Amino acid sequence: MRSIVLIQILLLFSINSLRGQVSTLDSSKHNESIAVDASTFEFSDIEGEIFDFSRAEKKPVYPGCEYYTTEEERFNCFNIKIRQFVGSKFEFPEICKQMGIQGKIWVSFIIEKDGKVSNITIERSVDKLLDDEALRIVSQLPAMLPAKVNGWPVRMRYSIPINAKLQ
Repeated sequence: MRSIVLIQILLLFSINSLRGQVSTLDSSKHNESIAVDASTFEFSDIEGEIFDFSRAEKKPVYPGCEYYTTEEERFNCFNIKIRQFVGSKFEFPEICKQMGIQGKIWVSFIIEKDGKVSNITIERSVDKLLDDEALRIVSQLPAMLPAKVNGWPVRMRYSIPINAKLQ
């Protein structure tokens, strides 16, 4: 029980430190349990915010890219792996082939705090069938290591172009 209370105190201290508000606790009675009203504390100001790549201290890491040593190398690997994934899975709709429909689709999504992809949207459309295929592919992206700010995982928006070209 004592270790649980200590963990709670350290967690609350960390949360308040992030907000610049450090509280002092009177620990003169070590055997008493400490009741804390959780509604008075916020995780931090970044709790629900969606970040972009320019504001994150650590960018998301695609599976297999975690072995690179620098942030720049991991980010380059991230971009390459996503392009490879999309390129290997994209299936050009037959009717689009027959009608000669092609173009660049811009897809936006959020990499959540748990690393999964969510909120997939089409930012620039070419055709409903190509858009649907782009949404299908992006929804299959594997879970990644999430982006971080102040050492905490955060939600991050990312956009990719999918160049659907007939060859």
